[in-house]
Amino acid sequence: MKRASRQTMIKLYAEAVILELQQLGYPNDQANAVFFRHYRDMKRLFGLEQNVCDFAKMMDEFERAMQKKHDPSDPNSIAVGHLNHLTKTYILKHKSNK
Repeated sequence: MKRASRQTMIKLYAEAVILELQQLGYPNDQANAVFFRHYRDMKRLFGLEQNVCDFAKMMDEFERAMQKKHDPSDPNSIAVGHLNHLTKTYILKHKSNK
């Protein structure tokens, strides 16, 4: 039996995560966007050791956290809007270095 290459296994894992995001209610285009927005960082943090369902649920949780508006009455909500200019400057600086 022929063994699948690492790249093929990662591709199949990614496709399965996107399908799970669709099962969580994301339309096809949005599921792809959410996957590619969070995949690299999550892979660095957690690796690909979680099963597909758990990985997709973590992506969904991160996406919901990003979309959530700051609520001053919620003690778990942190305002970071004043840092937007720093992130944009950082991204522009690193793009110009490539």
